Amino acid sequence: MCPVQSRNRCFPPTAASRSVRRSYNRSRSASRDIPVSDHCRHVNLSVNPENPPPMATSIFVLSACSGSKAIEPEVGCEEIDQAGRNHLVDEYPSASIEAQSLYTGDEHELIKSAVEQFQDVASVDWRIVSAGFGLMGPDAVLPSYECTFKDDKQVRERVERLGVGPSTLTKKERIRAVASELGIPSAIRDWLACEPDVLFVTLGRDYLIATDGALLSVPDETRALAFAPRGTRDLIGACQWVPSTETEREALQTTVTRLKGRQLRNVATSISSADVLTSIQADKLRERSIRSGLSR
Repeated sequence: MCPVQSRNRCFPPTAASRSVRRSYNRSRSASRDIPVSDHCRHVNLSVNPENPPPMATSIFVLSACSGSKAIEPEVGCEEIDQAGRNHLVDEYPSASIEAQSLYTGDEHELIKSAVEQFQDVASVDWRIVSAGFGLMGPDAVLPSYECTFKDDKQVRERVERLGVGPSTLTKKERIRAVASELGIPSAIRDWLACEPDVLFVTLGRDYLIATDGALLSVPDETRALAFAPRGTRDLIGACQWVPSTETEREALQTTVTRLKGRQLRNVATSISSADVLTSIQADKLRERSIRSGLSR
């Protein structure tokens, strides 16, 4: 069996990386947020408990972590790679909180608001791509950390430390190698196998790269829609493209860092029934996403 796979190439781990890898894999396996086996039984479909929708449409939301945190980061990539989530939560209990509260970036807060709005009309499952810990649910407890796919120096160091590829990998290959080690693409595929009625994706470039083709596995029955700039259309897999470009930014008079979150929240605010989302086309969804009267 090939010890390490990266884009169909096999790289034996370096001697220095073997102990890190063994420790990391044990801790990652022990701290998996949701079991892969029989995964759909563990999907956290949440609704508004005061007004649960009958026979609710299922909406999945896939977003990214944020650099801004509610607590000053206590750990970095190296500690994460060596210890894993559960160990670090135990070691830093005062700096550990649920993912949905840990991240405080503008886009994250807007997506959180959209998820709450969707819960009035649908069953919702929200997943966050964490460069530190993999695919996390909003209730997963994480230590406050500093680790991102956007910092190529960090990613290079992780590739070397985890032994997941040679120094000649491109930037995309490095991100994909680390993401694969975190189990991100496989976790997304398992999640999507639960066949949601609707999928919304709001990932930026580096985090789309980290999905490594997983968005090509969207079930035929799922209405999948990705808010993205024109330059990342090639990374959204089987999703319909909902433009999130300078045109939409100007229409909403917002910033690039808030744009996709604003668009998703506008969509959530605009619907009285989730049924409309199961057949809506990307152009109509875009119209709902930039209605100025809905942006707050």
